[in-house]
Amino acid sequence: MDKKIIGHESVVLHMVNAIKLDKVSHAYIISGEKGMGKKFLADYFAKLLLCENPIADEKAADYLSLRPCGKCKSCLEADTKNNPDIIYLTHEKPKVIRVDEVREQVINKVDIYPYAGKYKIFIIDEAEKLNEEAQNALLKTIEEPPEYIIIFLLTDNKMRLLETVRSRCESIDIKPVDEGLIKEHLMEEFKVPDYVAENAARFSSGNIGRAERFAVNSSFNEMKDSVLNIMRNIDKNGMAEALAGVKAFTEYKDEIKDAIDIAILYFRDMLVLKATGDANRIIFRDEYSTLKEQAELRNYAVIERAIDIMERTKTRLDANVNFDTAMELMFMHLKDHS
Repeated sequence: MDKKIIGHESVVLHMVNAIKLDKVSHAYIISGEKGMGKKFLADYFAKLLLCENPIADEKAADYLSLRPCGKCKSCLEADTKNNPDIIYLTHEKPKVIRVDEVREQVINKVDIYPYAGKYKIFIIDEAEKLNEEAQNALLKTIEEPPEYIIIFLLTDNKMRLLETVRSRCESIDIKPVDEGLIKEHLMEEFKVPDYVAENAARFSSGNIGRAERFAVNSSFNEMKDSVLNIMRNIDKNGMAEALAGVKAFTEYKDEIKDAIDIAILYFRDMLVLKATGDANRIIFRDEYSTLKEQAELRNYAVIERAIDIMERTKTRLDANVNFDTAMELMFMHLKDHS
């Protein structure tokens, strides 16, 4: 794994100290929005836990004082996702992880000793999609795990996990990364120009994955431009035309949270302008004139309510509500100035 750890040094240090002190938990919840690095951190921890020759270097930065060698059989297998002691749960349906998938891929394998390493590690991405039955089935393993079992639950919404599950796991919350670090990373890793890296970092709100998509993914930028066009004209168009925006959002159904997040950032810019009038403090500086006009039409409560509605729409979509209905309700609220 050649990717650098950027902005999550405190999280890695916490895990490194747990390994050094032999106080590794049997279950972790790593939470943070999509693109924040949850999967990268789980992979890094799994690789370190199973490394045959971990490097102990007290002269290195504290979080790197113990790190995987990257050369042993276990590390090389981890890098190619072929380590038999690291198991990634997969699921067929995009919006739910069923109990039979948990039983087949986790519960039925916990009694099998590790093939080579000290631990058998299960990584469950999108853990918020575990249905209640699946979570309850997993609970017994979390409560009474064999000593060699470690489970990582990765989620962008840990509150969708049962309280009984949350209370039995150690929780690691991923924090936003400093914009300066993101800018430096983009320029070094992707060789993008200074202004592209700066715009991407500012837009990312501390989310490295989003910054990377902004900097190098043309389809992501097309989506951003489409969403901004809808936001730009939301007061000019009638309700029927505004609801036509639902169709535009439907094109990005698979990335709907990113699309809504762009709209949220737009309204946050509106809030910043209303409070400060400072164009240098907003993300979408090219939209300054329109944002200023729209901010003048709304009071603080209306703008804050619009942001809240969009956040709640993301949660409702997670709960499998009708997509078109959820988006229509959202657009109606975004047009409401009262």
